[in-house]
Amino acid sequence: MQAPPADPLTTENVLKVKEIARFFRVHPSTIYRAIEAKDLLAYRVGGKKRGPLRVPQSAFEAYRDADPFGTVAA
Repeated sequence: MQAPPADPLTTENVLKVKEIARFFRVHPSTIYRAIEAKDLLAYRVGGKKRGPLRVPQSAFEAYRDADPFGTVAA
């Protein structure tokens, strides 16, 4: 019997909103707005509607590569 495929959200490294804000040198509310606009994928942990947000590493990398703030050197 074959094991079910792994859920990428539970097997992948995740980042906190504050870590991403620090990387881009912007306020965390700027990152929350990007998440609200669906420019950056995030999910809540803890099974609560108001639980902390986490961003999968792959979503962060895609967002970083898009260079939304013009802050990442080539």
